[in-house]
Amino acid sequence: MDLTQRLPLELVLKIFSYLSHREVVICMSVCKEWHSLATDPLLWKHMYVEKEWGMNEEYIERCEAWARREIGILDECMNNFSKIKAFECEKMKRDNKLFRPVHVTFLHGMEVFLNWKFVYSQRYLLLKNWEKGKYVCYTIPRGQVIVKRDGMHQDRIYCIQFDRNFIVSGSRDRTIRIWDMQRGVCRKILRGHQGSVLALQFDINMNVLVSGSSDRLVIIWNLSSGKIRSIYKGHTDSVLGLCFDAKHIVTCSKDLTVRIWNHFCREVGGKRHHLRILRGHRAPVNSVQLKNDQIVSASGDRTIKIWDLYTGVCLHTIMGHQRGISCLQFDGHRIVSGSSDRLIRLYDANSGKILRTFEGHMDLVRTLCHDSHKIISGSYDQTIRIWDICSGKLLHNIESKDSGHIYRIVFDDVRIMSCGQKKQIMVYDFGKDIDTTFF
Repeated sequence: MDLTQRLPLELVLKIFSYLSHREVVICMSVCKEWHSLATDPLLWKHMYVEKEWGMNEEYIERCEAWARREIGILDECMNNFSKIKAFECEKMKRDNKLFRPVHVTFLHGMEVFLNWKFVYSQRYLLLKNWEKGKYVCYTIPRGQVIVKRDGMHQDRIYCIQFDRNFIVSGSRDRTIRIWDMQRGVCRKILRGHQGSVLALQFDINMNVLVSGSSDRLVIIWNLSSGKIRSIYKGHTDSVLGLCFDAKHIVTCSKDLTVRIWNHFCREVGGKRHHLRILRGHRAPVNSVQLKNDQIVSASGDRTIKIWDLYTGVCLHTIMGHQRGISCLQFDGHRIVSGSSDRLIRLYDANSGKILRTFEGHMDLVRTLCHDSHKIISGSYDQTIRIWDICSGKLLHNIESKDSGHIYRIVFDDVRIMSCGQKKQIMVYDFGKDIDTTFF
């Protein structure tokens, strides 16, 4: 007797959800009924969510809306849709549960679900590429664009950030350039700084870009138009790092200070935007991070300081490196720092305790970033290294000899980007031959 035929569908799917994906695949070959159960999109969605894998929710919602519309209008032409492989249609009751009973009825219409088995398989292949260190490397700008030198930076690139659509880079040539992610071409050049652009951050939802420079200025730009909205003056030397949230901009400088600014001030060159100066470091402050109500700064004086955002009080001073600290990342609980002592250290932010030390770089660790699983670091030794954040094990060593010194690294679920002494952005894409549009 097949009990799956007697139990409610939502209970059967719940049972299947305790299996590994390999076991679910085996279940597909048992019989037609089990094949139908083991390919149910809600089952695979549950397994995907359980992995805590990220997803492009906006794109998924847009695709599902598109499929509902197209299927409703052109039901007889379903086999001709270019995207139809990513969808399955079920007559489902409309409620908010993950596992829902099937109702063979048209009272609630036809609900479209993403083919989560397909999405899961693509994400799994992407994960395997990261584990194997399998990637393709290319540059921004690309191919024929490089020959024409169209939009190319004229000097070394110090800072970059990207999202699904845009790449933004800042250079010693005093410009900020906005690139098309898909085509790899320069869409806009922003001019306003009189010195090297050393730090930047943008937020597409806020339509804002903030940049800092060796000209001592902090400039706030309208991201879509490229026009200057505000100029913040106050630092007496180069602005080396910055970050912001909806209310505050935090900057750090070669002048040994960290400064907090009002994000909403529109007065160009005025003083009302300046809120507070944080003093305490005895050497240039090279990096700064803002999370919740805390600011974390790293300095050439070998210390990391944690500050209260609203009072400006230094809550903790963390020591551990033997030489100046060049970079850090702070996620609210852990601090990861890189130094000219060639080491990377992982700290508990509350206690200041060193949790782990990562050794391997042969020169200054200039840049790093991390997620819950890995740390990616870039060094003057011209390598990019990927580390297991839990074990400290070196997973991959990417030699980037054509890039010279590496100044900045950023990454997402699919790719790593780096910039350095050369005039190009290096991209290491782990999504070759994988449909990554859902991530």
